[in-house]
Amino acid sequence: MDDEYGCIYTLDTETWTVASNFDKQRGQKPSLDRYGRVKATAQTGTLVIDEIEMAETPQSATWFLCFEANVEGVSRRYYVEDRGYDKSQVRIPVALELPKVRSGQKCTFKMQLDDVDADVCTDEVDNQSTGEFSVSERGSQTYKPEGNWRYTISWHLK
Repeated sequence: MDDEYGCIYTLDTETWTVASNFDKQRGQKPSLDRYGRVKATAQTGTLVIDEIEMAETPQSATWFLCFEANVEGVSRRYYVEDRGYDKSQVRIPVALELPKVRSGQKCTFKMQLDDVDADVCTDEVDNQSTGEFSVSERGSQTYKPEGNWRYTISWHLK
């Protein structure tokens, strides 16, 4: 095993080519091997924001909801006209879908509540909360933007 081996190689951004066992007579045949870079393809799917569970709200009368989510420039809005809620501790099935999302990306959102339906998706809104979460296969996160406002957002990737 005290023998020296010579080999030649070329390396570029996508391939590595190696020529070996050509420098003298050996028990192995000369060879030329080529290795290519494997491109990592991150799996994308559809982020589904399943529901918003309101534990407490700053609204004391009937309130309306406008929710907008964004992942890298793709935005979707959940708003149902004339759909009001009159209590806390309510689960709102959102089923909001954002396409071409990967695990690990940030989802930012804005949630707005108002006692006037026409104001809830405007700048005239009574209460507004913003936040973000890191997308995962399945998850939920609780937010508490004000002393009397607490909610949880649940999601999954499909």
